[in-house]
Amino acid sequence: MLQKNTNDATTGNWKSIIQECRNYVPIIEGTEHLGAGLLVSSDGLIITNAHVVEGQQSLFVSLYDGTRAKATPVHEHGRSDLAIVKALIHTERFFELSRRTLANERDAGDDVLAIGHPKGLSFTATTGIISEPQRALQDSVFIQTDVAINPGNSGGPLLDVFGKLIGINTWMFRDSQGLGFAIPSDQVFEYWREFNRMYRAGKIAIPTDDQISQMEQSLSPRQVLESAAELTEIVIEENQDRKGSWTAWTTSNKFFFVSIRLCCINRYNLLVEGLQKD
Repeated sequence: MLQKNTNDATTGNWKSIIQECRNYVPIIEGTEHLGAGLLVSSDGLIITNAHVVEGQQSLFVSLYDGTRAKATPVHEHGRSDLAIVKALIHTERFFELSRRTLANERDAGDDVLAIGHPKGLSFTATTGIISEPQRALQDSVFIQTDVAINPGNSGGPLLDVFGKLIGINTWMFRDSQGLGFAIPSDQVFEYWREFNRMYRAGKIAIPTDDQISQMEQSLSPRQVLESAAELTEIVIEENQDRKGSWTAWTTSNKFFFVSIRLCCINRYNLLVEGLQKD
């Protein structure tokens, strides 16, 4: 006779976890990349993937409650694909790694939840199961899941039915479904502990709020267009079959196509390609 899994009582009851944890999963915007992270301290430290912030100095982060702040990477560990970002955020509510990190208590078939911003669809939650808890790939060990993972999920958390951290989502096989991979939470927690040890030893410097606020910010083409759309109160949607172009709708349901052209360093022109009347 099969024994009842201790998780069964809460399996599928994700609502409270999503409501609590989505404000701990910031959108991380660089000049070319958009990813996710996990807010792990009261003074704005965020764990994410190294590839999300690689080559970036200035970032923006946004929380579910509407908070938007400047940020900057303070440490990257490329081999483990983990990084720490410091944002101009001060809050009493954050994801406490020391209390909510699940060590090796994970098995194939366990239910899991991912929160991230796939393809720019902010604060999206997807569920699935662990397919293999210890998948050896690329000289590393990952948690393999069938959770829907897309660009924009990178750096976001993989959680269990009790809201504990199972891993940090990192990559997926292209042109495939149900083949996502996460960095195990014990590796994430060890990286966090090592980061704090190096900081206390003076080996890592965390910039002050003033230093971050004075950093020059460069905007990506997407950010330029989204800012313009917000100011003009239009709705935009990126065209999947025309890379670098968007369809925009006005309040009167007229629509037109928009593309972005680089006219000089970090400055862009918005080009209206065609106006369609009702």
